[in-house]
This record gives sequence, structure tokens and C-alpha cells, in this order.
Amino acid sequence: MARLGAVISEAIVHHYGRDELLRRLAHPFWFQSFGAVMGMDWHSSGITTSVIGALKRGLAPLSGELGLHVCGGRGKQSRRTPQELVETWKLDNTHPLDVGAVKASWGASRFVEGFGIGVFAEFLRAADKGEKVKGADNLRKGRALLEKRIKTAKPVDLSITIDGKPLKGEFLGVEVMNVPFTGPGLPLATKADLADGLLDVVCFDAGRRRDFEAWLEAPQDEQAPVATRQGKTVELVWTDSANRLDDESHGNRDKKQAVELACEKEQLKVLIPVKHPAQKAVAK
Repeated sequence: MARLGAVISEAIVHHYGRDELLRRLAHPFWFQSFGAVMGMDWHSSGITTSVIGALKRGLAPLSGELGLHVCGGRGKQSRRTPQELVETWKLDNTHPLDVGAVKASWGASRFVEGFGIGVFAEFLRAADKGEKVKGADNLRKGRALLEKRIKTAKPVDLSITIDGKPLKGEFLGVEVMNVPFTGPGLPLATKADLADGLLDVVCFDAGRRRDFEAWLEAPQDEQAPVATRQGKTVELVWTDSANRLDDESHGNRDKKQAVELACEKEQLKVLIPVKHPAQKAVAK
């Protein structure tokens, strides 16, 4: 079983790529058929552990060539899965990541994605009350809900200061972002860099309400109709509006609220998977 499974897996990787092998293994009918071809009875119990165990033995000598590592196993062997995964990592292949810091009257906190006030926070509060759906349907539902909020949103009583300079305007809300994407797959801060020490300030101009509604139909096709700025320190003062920290929304804690946002001095180091040469060859 081990030899035959390894030969079939190797052929699939070389002809179609590593991702295709994983896709096929994840298909229950293909996996059951694969087990039968390897020598298991098609209706037998224990086929999952037997097939994966055989692949673990057969693919071990080829793991470096194929970029595939089978971990875990039965009983006590299953407890070694975390250690076996760690042994496959290249610990020197990391990328720095800024972490945002929030100082406010109610305390201090951190964020990775962003902090926002107004229409986007109100959208998250409404989304939390609805039924969760999966995949592309979740994106479509989220964008439709955000469009409804944009149509009815009122300008926020808001003061924005970026590195000591005020940013004036009539805004439906503001998002201070550390990453390019937020919400239902929206590229609001396309110039955001995860490790530049800067925060991207994205403002929803009340005068461009209809432009934003139209943009939500195909947000990948063009730049978002928003006003954007970058800065190291951002100060926000507002009244009577919801706010959000990453994916958690909050109501008005005080009548008048103020926060100061900046990136922490010490960055995180995020482990980045290495793209295997076999995978690159197929991609070309």
C-alpha cells in the first residue's frame, strides 16, 4: 500500500501540482476509490487511518522533493502531530507585522485589522445579529447589508487629527486600518503595508455615498471612492456613534469619546509558508 500510494501521489503532483493532490484527497469518493486501488476493501472501516498511514510511510523519503509532509497517526502517534508540523517549518522565513495600539478613556487595547467609527461599525453590529452563511454567499450578503447602511447613514460628529494635522470633512465614518482589506472582502486601503509603522486612515465622504454604493457591485475593479491618508499617530474624537475594534463592534461608551491610535514599536514576526519548487513549476 505504501509503495503504490506513493507512486500515484508522486505522479499526480508532477503532472497536476501539489494542490490538486490535496483537492483529490479531500474528495470522499476519490479517497474511498484511492484506498480500494491501494488494497483496502471499498466498504471497509478504518480506511482513512490506513490510507493516510500508508502515505505517511511511502511519501516520507519524497517529502523534500514533493513538498508534502504527512503528520499524525493512530493512538499515541496522533499526539505528535504538532511536533511533526513544527519540524517541517522553516523558522527563518518570517515577515514582520505591525500591531495597532488604541488608547481611550475606557482603557487600552490592540488590533491587527483596524479601528473604525460610524457606518462600518454600525454595519458590523447589524451583521452580528444575522445568520452566518459561508463562502461567496457571505461576501454578497455582507456587501448588500453594507450598501443598505450606506444609504441610510448620517454624517458623524467627528474630529480627525493625523500626526498633528486636522483632516476636515463631512464623513459617514472613518476606518483606521493596518491591512489592505476589511469587512466583506473590501480593498479599502490598497496602499497599506503590514510593516511600515504607518496607519491608513480611510474616510467615507458623505458626498460620495452613491459612488460607494456603485463600487460595492465590483470592488476589485477600481479604487474605492474614499478619502485616504497615512500617519504614525491618529487621534479621533466623536459623539453618538458606534465604533469597532477588528471584528467586534461597540455602542457609545461615553457621550463624547476620544482615542489615540498608533503602531506598537515592537513588531510581531509571522511565519510564512515556503512555496515549494514543484508548486512553482506547475504555476508557470
